[in-house]
Amino acid sequence: MNRLVAAIRNGRLPWRKVVLVTIVLAIWCAIVWRVVVVFNPSTMLGVFSSDSAIPVLMSNEDRPITIFNLYYYGAGRWGGWPFLFAQMARRITGYRWTDQSLFFAQAVWVLLGAMIIAGVAGVRQLLGSGSSSGGKPPPLP
Repeated sequence: MNRLVAAIRNGRLPWRKVVLVTIVLAIWCAIVWRVVVVFNPSTMLGVFSSDSAIPVLMSNEDRPITIFNLYYYGAGRWGGWPFLFAQMARRITGYRWTDQSLFFAQAVWVLLGAMIIAGVAGVRQLLGSGSSSGGKPPPLP
């Protein structure tokens, strides 16, 4: 963080880039806020049912992690491993996960992943406006 501040003060970091990053982060935060407000489990669109209660129970489980837990999280449920990490976070911090907090963590995780993929792919690739081959598809093998 100190290097970033020093780069801004010395004029090595263009203000356009700082403004662009600030705008992108503001838009991302607005999208996260809107997703959390509209799709949270207490709304009509985000119905909280017994199926959506399982991840909350998995995240708050107090029993020791056994072979059954590894099966249940890994093979028995698609995508159950993040809740094992939520359980570890609960054991370390003592935080009790609710349906709202677990949904917020999932929403941030998904949207952060989308932002990282957008950064890796580049804006031109995501918009389909260009590629390294001049817009032509790659040759078939």
